[in-house]
Amino acid sequence: MVAKERIRAMNTSEPTPNPPPDAAANALQKSSATSASGRRASVTRLSDTAVQATVIITEPDADARFHVIQALKNAGIRALGLSSLEQTHQFLRSSGGHIRIIVLAVDNIAPDNSELKELLDSTRTSSSAILVYATEAGTQTALHCLSLGAVDFIRKTPDTSDLLAAIRQVQKRQEGGAVSKSHDSGIYADRPMDGWVELTAASDFEYLRRIQRFIALVLAGRLPPDVCDDIRIILEEAGRNAIEWGNRFNTEKTFRISYCNFGDRVILKFEDEGEGFDPKARTNPTEDPDHLAKRAAAGKRPGGYGVHMLHELMDEVVYSEKGNVVVMTKYLDPSACA
Repeated sequence: MVAKERIRAMNTSEPTPNPPPDAAANALQKSSATSASGRRASVTRLSDTAVQATVIITEPDADARFHVIQALKNAGIRALGLSSLEQTHQFLRSSGGHIRIIVLAVDNIAPDNSELKELLDSTRTSSSAILVYATEAGTQTALHCLSLGAVDFIRKTPDTSDLLAAIRQVQKRQEGGAVSKSHDSGIYADRPMDGWVELTAASDFEYLRRIQRFIALVLAGRLPPDVCDDIRIILEEAGRNAIEWGNRFNTEKTFRISYCNFGDRVILKFEDEGEGFDPKARTNPTEDPDHLAKRAAAGKRPGGYGVHMLHELMDEVVYSEKGNVVVMTKYLDPSACA
């Protein structure tokens, strides 16, 4: 316990006012139900507002949509609210080339929804980035969206700070050219068997951050807080090791994090495309006073505690023969889990 505690210790300008929540949706609906002259007027009124927006919020619930739009407005982000996938896709096809980010609320939307697939496919060849917004992280639809190019998942809560942070992060990457046509396709999600989820991404700490947060959201509320804290540390340390020491920051190589909650245990698996290492050669850095000096002499940054943490915080740690795959198990008290 002492070792665990020691490890944890180490470790704008004013926007143009937005329309009422359904104004944009109403304008789109009117455009298909009025005369030619009326249709042109409706589209013009929509464009007066929409042309200034860079973010679309697709949310069927009018109150929730208005809440998000107001929060973004207060943060200086111009957003347009639409009530369905169909309306969003229609708007993007007609005049939405200036939209950079699309927030999709996917609660109650099936993963095989044709409009969802078409919308996700269309953004692969555009500069728009999709954020998935839903009540639960581990749903089949959320994983499906990540697999088809959505760049991040944000849990839907009354507090919109996580959504705002995710939008800001995508904006930053877009401004730096990191989100482009090739695309910030980001994370590939797969379920090779029931309950087992694999998340694969290029060797980039931004992708690791997204995977960490996604898994944390899936497990939060289902596991005791101290177990969630241990897993958070493991995801950080083992994930960084895979990117830094395994793949040597080579973004052409990928890393994979897999997980499964079996009820009586949580299993995590980390895999990279590096040359691997000999886990038998590891030493305990907390027992070597010259550890940091030795690393400096070898041209390595301060650190080396990651592998030690894996063994301290997890109950079982097993490496592949090559040393580039590690499977870890954390046993649970079923009575303490949701």
